[in-house]
Amino acid sequence: MRSIPKSIQALAQQLDANLKTATRLRQQELAESGQITTQYPYHTPTFQTLIWKNPALQWQDGSLRLSNGRNASASSAWVSRLLNR
Repeated sequence: MRSIPKSIQALAQQLDANLKTATRLRQQELAESGQITTQYPYHTPTFQTLIWKNPALQWQDGSLRLSNGRNASASSAWVSRLLNR
């Protein structure tokens, strides 16, 4: 079985959270005013903010390593330099 990259999991979790929030707001609006103004998410934004979860973050040799979910990682030495300022 092929594993799903963590970034895709994070996007799916964000979409699920957005749908739950929209549903809750719609129910609240219907109960309070009888009208629904909140819309469900209907398109993917051009850019998504990815939130790297703790298991995917590692400090190694002075660099921040970001797991991509495929037993590989991206090294960000520039982040290390930024944090050391």
